[in-house]
Amino acid sequence: MSTTVPVDEWDRMTTELRTFAGEEGRIEESDDGIRVDFGSAHVSLGRDGRVETGMPLHDFATADAVAVEFDHNAGVFHVRGEHTTYRFERP
Repeated sequence: MSTTVPVDEWDRMTTELRTFAGEEGRIEESDDGIRVDFGSAHVSLGRDGRVETGMPLHDFATADAVAVEFDHNAGVFHVRGEHTTYRFERP
């Protein structure tokens, strides 16, 4: 089962990202956003719709995210934007 959270619902977004991070993810929060570091990969979500990810073989960045769809059971989330769709798998 997946949960879709609009970027402007920030409290829900951080709750879902914390759940997604699990015990393996190290979380850093600031006034502008939240970052989860998994060691070999990371994801940052900004209150302004900015999303940045990085892993050994590629990076991704967008500023047009409108929602993130979390599937905790599968260990993935999808960034949805006006011109963007991106899938991130928890390492």
